[in-house]
Amino acid sequence: MFFFTAGGDGSVVQQGMSDANRMARRYHWLSEHVTSFVDEPHQAVCCDTRVDTLNLVAHENAAVRRGSAELASQPPDVTLRAIEKLPLLRMPARHPLLPELDVASPYLEKVLLKTYEPAPENFESLLGIGGVGPKTLRALARRIPWTRSPTTRRSRF
Repeated sequence: MFFFTAGGDGSVVQQGMSDANRMARRYHWLSEHVTSFVDEPHQAVCCDTRVDTLNLVAHENAAVRRGSAELASQPPDVTLRAIEKLPLLRMPARHPLLPELDVASPYLEKVLLKTYEPAPENFESLLGIGGVGPKTLRALARRIPWTRSPTTRRSRF
């Protein structure tokens, strides 16, 4: 939902639903505070339940965003080998990333062909490629060779 004032300011309210527990999480964006759509864009994230989640728009995860775009711009066979070889991302116990559920395995190679040909310059352009969705982002993010553990934040969900 978009809201606008007569003066041109605006806000966006998005809602995401978890199929697993039927809980919703709502994101609030206020135009006066958004300086980037992929680096801390939300003014608030609201829900009744809190769990740890990987927040790809957290400022601390800029390296994950850069690494995901770089990995997606490689030839698909290079990216698939990297996904197989690098250590797994360690997530909080209540939010494991399971390859059979969280990674778009049957379609990942097709999506990687789409990301390779335009070679995304950054995370924003990666998000704009058709077919790149949550499973592709999780597949890329979980295999970035971090020097330290990626930041998870206590999020309401």
